[in-house]
Amino acid sequence: MVTSALLGVYIFTAGLPSSPLTGVSTYTLAYYAAVVTRLRLHRWPASIAADWCPRLYDWLVTPPFMGVHVFTDRLAFDAADWCFRLHG
Repeated sequence: MVTSALLGVYIFTAGLPSSPLTGVSTYTLAYYAAVVTRLRLHRWPASIAADWCPRLYDWLVTPPFMGVHVFTDRLAFDAADWCFRLHG
């Protein structure tokens, strides 16, 4: 399996919700959102950007449900068993 080092970034937090935004933090958040939106307008869609790997190796590298994550207390093969049951 060929994957990048940082395929996804996940942040798990616990505790109380953060305090309401102040005027300065609201302005900062709005500025950040505007910059990120402007940058994303010039980026390729993820499907096109990630398409190089199957074309390079001429075979499918990632499963069709790459974005589906199952969090459970069972073993990994038991947690993934739903896929085999679903697709027969």
